[in-house]
Amino acid sequence: MNKSKFLQIINLLLVICGMIAISLCAHFSSRVDSMLNDSNHQISDVYLQEVVDYHKTEQTFRCRPFTTWAVEKTSEITNVSIGTSFIFVNYFFFALSGIVLYFLSKSLGSKTNYALINVVVFYLCFSNIFAFFVPVYSYDDPLQYLCVFAALYFYFKEQMLAYILFFTIALISRETTILLLPGLILFFQFKKGSTFKTIFQPKSLLKLFLLVIPVILYVSFSHYYAMIMGVGVGIEDTMLIRFTLFDINFETPANGIENFISIYAVCGFALYFTYCTLKNSKSTVQNYNFLQAFLLTFLLNTLVVIFFAKVREARLLAIPLFFIWPLFTTLFKQELMKFLEWKSYITLFTNWKMLSFFILSVFFTNIFLIKIYKRTIYSSGDFFNGYILITTALILLHFFLSYASNKTSQKPQLIE
Repeated sequence: MNKSKFLQIINLLLVICGMIAISLCAHFSSRVDSMLNDSNHQISDVYLQEVVDYHKTEQTFRCRPFTTWAVEKTSEITNVSIGTSFIFVNYFFFALSGIVLYFLSKSLGSKTNYALINVVVFYLCFSNIFAFFVPVYSYDDPLQYLCVFAALYFYFKEQMLAYILFFTIALISRETTILLLPGLILFFQFKKGSTFKTIFQPKSLLKLFLLVIPVILYVSFSHYYAMIMGVGVGIEDTMLIRFTLFDINFETPANGIENFISIYAVCGFALYFTYCTLKNSKSTVQNYNFLQAFLLTFLLNTLVVIFFAKVREARLLAIPLFFIWPLFTTLFKQELMKFLEWKSYITLFTNWKMLSFFILSVFFTNIFLIKIYKRTIYSSGDFFNGYILITTALILLHFFLSYASNKTSQKPQLIE
């Protein structure tokens, strides 16, 4: 390994350690109650033991054994509490996810600095930085992230056996991983100039079959595991409960507002910049496919969550971002550069009407979060509201800077 690559790895590890430290500081703040602490800077050993036990007995979670197995084995080998083991295992998976995401970004053509920024964006996503807060309740998600990133890496490298292995583990970790397949088929269909007709050629059908093999393996594993573990008794009741969640999601106006804010907090930033990019830029085929895959997966995943899950559990909404995280900086480079155009700032801050609209927009957003946005279950509202306010301020700033940039470019130039 040459000196340059060694320094790149050191920078990557420092970034990951920094992001994990920020997350842990947030979770162990004395101002909040998360799954990890009791508002007293101590690990919630009793509660986390109950969480692990619940995932061993509740029907829906029993067929996702990998995280539970890893937590218990780590506790057994190291002789630490289940709570300490839970934190170590999940943040270890989070760290590995960042490493694999970095190499995935690089393999897709991102520059070194861009790949590092993509890793930071991944960790700062609402559902990741608040992973173990109420009501996000992450559990199997870090392992899912790791395996999906690895599966995508091998998929785009056309190493299908490795793809099949990691995508199968991701499906077992969380079955909603299957919602990524339609997006992946978009890449397959348009790859190397293929058309809708060529997808039905024998060679194309073979590739399509390899793409969906993980689903077959997942179903086989789930059936076998359910038989040997006795999973199945009461599963009908669990499934019936799923069909009542849509009514719960929209039981009151407060529920509906909370649902909208949860979707916005997780995907709002990516949706806004996807719209701006598709509207203002000419994307490459690769970038266009990633944006289309993101939008398709967002539609499918959001509908599934609204009808069959609790929208307030924001981690469930992050599935579409697997198509954004690997190329965030590359996809939105042209739009992100507007934050660095100092002439636009001068135009904005010297135009009192534009500046007033911007300040008022941020002000009323804050009023909305304080007075109208009410959570239907206890959560760390101050942190949540602060994150949403910052996200909204950045979107509004970009909007006004874009308008200011257009105003500047439209000014008549003096003829020399």
